[in-house]
Amino acid sequence: MSIWNPAVSWTALELLSGPGVTTATAELVERARAKLASSTVEEIAAGVVTRTAVINLEVPSGRPVDGRSDLTAIKAELAALRSELVLTAGSADSQLETDLAHNFYAVDGYLPDNVDYSDFVEKHGLINSGDGARVRIWAKPEGFSWGAAGYAPAGVIAADLMAGWSTREVSAGRAALQRMLNEYRS
Repeated sequence: MSIWNPAVSWTALELLSGPGVTTATAELVERARAKLASSTVEEIAAGVVTRTAVINLEVPSGRPVDGRSDLTAIKAELAALRSELVLTAGSADSQLETDLAHNFYAVDGYLPDNVDYSDFVEKHGLINSGDGARVRIWAKPEGFSWGAAGYAPAGVIAADLMAGWSTREVSAGRAALQRMLNEYRS
């Protein structure tokens, strides 16, 4: 199997997401097309796995906010996070044909363009303690722009599911990526 660099990986996932999704250069598009033409879904998953880094944080538990109970405060904070991120993996599985149950106590997302990581973490009081609701911030490379909060491209969501916490997420991501690859090749 040949090496997939991050730029080719991102471009390939955007191509799998459907027409008009990618803003990559013509050279990257051609390289990604060549990879997609000759790779199995397992090779694609293995090739794109190193394209991003994930920062695991938590919404701290045990701190009532504005007189609300701890659980209510955490749910409200997670809802606020979902509204400000470009959602992926389990937080965006509704954008794919999966039978996953939505996890309301976790958030997976990329920071939107022009949002500073440190400011975002401070604004939401996110910590790295192992005690709280899980928040995974995925790193997006320079040159790939999806604009404001919402959802990542479908191919990115599927690949991020394949890096998930459970075998159900991994299986759902694999099935979605296989469907996209079949559609792309047809």
